[in-house]
Amino acid sequence: MILTEVRSFGRVGVGVDGDGDGAGEDVGAFVEAGGDCAELFEAVDRAFDNRVLLDKCFQALKPGGLLVICELLLDDDLTGPAMAALASMNMLIRTRAGRNYTTDHYLTWLTEAGFHDAHRTDITATVMNGAIIATRPQEPRAATPTDTRD
Repeated sequence: MILTEVRSFGRVGVGVDGDGDGAGEDVGAFVEAGGDCAELFEAVDRAFDNRVLLDKCFQALKPGGLLVICELLLDDDLTGPAMAALASMNMLIRTRAGRNYTTDHYLTWLTEAGFHDAHRTDITATVMNGAIIATRPQEPRAATPTDTRD
């Protein structure tokens, strides 16, 4: 996919203090509303509540906007590649909620948040091995049915 025009690019940051606390509550202050594209770089692996973070990104992006998540992605068996597994182990020790995730984790969370066309693109770099790219659909997100039980 080639993005021919980006009118506004919002780098979505998370104010993480090293132990994973507060990212779910504070991330809204870092998300610029109405962007065509947002990037999460080493943010989801440190966020306390990934679903809240991705939902806020969905809400902030314009319809048709792209979310790009750059991370060290784990293999499906969670044992590699070595750098991703080592980074995940380090965060499990040093943070309250941080760790690395598999591509399937991200694809599931993005679908739950309402994104479409989520896919992985491999990247060769020291601090990341993949980007997960997803699109906020043009049509409004379907409403979640409410529980009508007494």
